[in-house]
Amino acid sequence: MFLKRDNGGVFNTPEVNALLAQAGVLPLDSPVHCARYNGAIEHGIGEIKAQWRACAVPGRLWEPERARPYVRFFVHRHNQVWRRSLGGRSATAAYFHDRRARWTRARRHAIFAWISARAKRTLRAMEAPGHRDVRRAWRDAVESWLRRQGLIEVSINRNSVTPFSM
Repeated sequence: MFLKRDNGGVFNTPEVNALLAQAGVLPLDSPVHCARYNGAIEHGIGEIKAQWRACAVPGRLWEPERARPYVRFFVHRHNQVWRRSLGGRSATAAYFHDRRARWTRARRHAIFAWISARAKRTLRAMEAPGHRDVRRAWRDAVESWLRRQGLIEVSINRNSVTPFSM
């Protein structure tokens, strides 16, 4: 339902936003110049890249279709590692269990309305909100909704773990 993304130009375009809206996916953009917001994701990508380097043939160029099964395997293996930050569970056990939340399109619209209303209230309280304020108000509203549902815990530490899915 949510896509956490950085501020890279390829991820933040009208075309990507239209595709997300069509699929009922809500963007959660990283704060500008705040790399630690993506710390767990960046760390996880680093772990997957290290696994790839350990088994890939040096100097060999891989076609995406030939590399895909390997990447899927590394992502699967990454999600199976037991993590202290997840109470000794793996990301699969913590996030991908059978009780995983699934929302209907109507429920997604209601969630979008709640997040939008909260972001608008935040912006109305500001004297002259700028572009960054709009993005921050949205991000804060999304995080608030996710925390209220018990889906995330916002923390600043080195042990945060973000699951990957393919």
